[in-house]
Amino acid sequence: FPVIESMRVLMGDSNNKFKVVFAGLHSVQRFAHKPNSPFANLGFDASAPRRGGIGPLAYRDARNLVEEPFRALGFRFEDLAVDRILTYTHCHPSLTQFFCHRLIQTFREENMDAIPPFIIRSEDVDKVNRMSEIQNGIKRRFEETFKLDPRYHAICLATLLDHRRNETQKWSLESVRDLCGLWGAFASEAMSDMDLKSLLDELIGLGILVEDGSSYRIRSRLIARMFGAKSEDIVNGIIYEIELD
Repeated sequence: FPVIESMRVLMGDSNNKFKVVFAGLHSVQRFAHKPNSPFANLGFDASAPRRGGIGPLAYRDARNLVEEPFRALGFRFEDLAVDRILTYTHCHPSLTQFFCHRLIQTFREENMDAIPPFIIRSEDVDKVNRMSEIQNGIKRRFEETFKLDPRYHAICLATLLDHRRNETQKWSLESVRDLCGLWGAFASEAMSDMDLKSLLDELIGLGILVEDGSSYRIRSRLIARMFGAKSEDIVNGIIYEIELD
């Protein structure tokens, strides 16, 4: 890794004022696990929830992204209003900014004579979330994510469409490979356990999956809805998991 090693040295010499972001798919994570690679010194932590990748914000950072700009514009939030925004946007920075921009527009259009401090209520947040442009915009952004690698979409859809989901909520790596093979998503014989696990880890980084012990699950029921999960499944709170061992 001569090029990566030179980047690591530059980061050290600049006291981390120079930073490196690797824009790649599972190949980056696969190389990061190789012995004696310099990735660990570049901030990659294989034990971290996002595997060192860029993904949804931590809850506190997501709250700050909402509250600080609103506060500067004279807005205040009722209890739980910010939490509702983050629930709808899954703590994704771009989705949060997209949603909040429309929230401000809608509030000012409907309260032209109001004077600060302006109070944002949960009902205001819910009203914006019901707008078709918001629903379509969030869905479109998720679709753009899956264009990075169609296997992302295949893994999620194959588990959600598993006809046995009423009997089991967990899948082994081999079962995931078989399910994807049923839909012709990718050649099962060409997908090693390491490659498949790397794809699942990337879905963690993208905020689609979370790791739950030795299993993966869809991050939230709202995300399941993005894939067209049946409404009754969402109401009943079915969680789909992929068993790792």
